[in-house]
Amino acid sequence: MSEFVEQANQAWRDAYPPGEPGHLEWREAVTTMHAQYPVPDDAEITAVDADGVPCLWVSAPGAARDRAAIHFHSGGYVMGSAHNYREFAYRLSAALDARVLVVDFRLAPEFLYPAALEDAQAAFRWLATQVEPARIVSAGDSAGGGLALALQMSLRDNSEPTAGAIALFSPWADLAAEGASYDEFPEDPVVSRPFALANCELYLSGADPHTVPYASPVSGEFANLPPIFAVAGAHEALRDDSVRIVEQAKAAGGDAELLLIDHVPHIFTIFPFLPESAEALAAAGAFVKERI
Repeated sequence: MSEFVEQANQAWRDAYPPGEPGHLEWREAVTTMHAQYPVPDDAEITAVDADGVPCLWVSAPGAARDRAAIHFHSGGYVMGSAHNYREFAYRLSAALDARVLVVDFRLAPEFLYPAALEDAQAAFRWLATQVEPARIVSAGDSAGGGLALALQMSLRDNSEPTAGAIALFSPWADLAAEGASYDEFPEDPVVSRPFALANCELYLSGADPHTVPYASPVSGEFANLPPIFAVAGAHEALRDDSVRIVEQAKAAGGDAELLLIDHVPHIFTIFPFLPESAEALAAAGAFVKERI
C-alpha cells in the first residue's frame, strides 16, 4: 500500500466524529475533509438554478461546451453538498472534456425519498434544454452514483431522453447492503454494513429497498440503459455494488465496463493527491469519449 493510499485512509479516519454521531455531525465532518483540497484558481464556477434545484457549473479551462456531465455527490443521501465537490468536479471536467453540473439535491432525513430523485430529474431535464441529452454524462460517487444510475432508469421508464453515458465512482446501489464485499473487508475505513443500513433507514424511512429500484438500483431493470462505466476499490466494502451493476448491465445486453483498483478506499477519486484518482478519471474519460 502506497503512502498516498495510507494518507487517504487516514483522512477518512480523521473525518469520523467521536462517539456515535448523528447526520448533522457527519455533514460537518465531510465538509471539513473536503475543505482540505483547494479549488484551482482557474476553475470556472457559476451558481445556477436548474428549474428550482440549486446547482454549480464547474469547468476546467478549455472544457468543451457542447457536452456536459451532471454529477451527484456522495454522502449516503444524508450529507454532502455541491460546494464540497468543486475541486473534484474540476478534475472530472478536465477528464471528460465537458462542463460539470453539480447538483445540490435535497438531503434526508429532512427530505425523504423520492426528494433526491425528483431533484435529479428536474436538474437533468433542465440540462437537457442546454445540451443535447445524448451528449450528457450522468455521473456520481457513492450514493450519488446510485442516484445517477437510478435517474437514468427513471427517465427510460418515463420514455424520456436519457444520457449518452453513465460514469460511476464507488457507487452505492444496493441499499439493502447485501454485497459479500462487506464481509470480506470489515476493516474498511469508510463504509460498513451497519453504516449503510443506517443511512438507508434515514433515506427510505422503513421502506424495503428491494421494492424501491429508483433508490436501490441493483433491484431495477438494466435493459436499454446508456453505456455504464464503474470504478471502485478492489478492497472496499462497496466493491460488489459496482460488480453487480456491470454484471447486470451486460446480462441485459448493455455496454458496461468495470475497473477495480487495488487497496484504495471508498470514493478514492475525491483525493486529488492519489495517482489512482487520476487513473480512474482518465479511464472514465476514455470510456465516455468513445461513446459521446
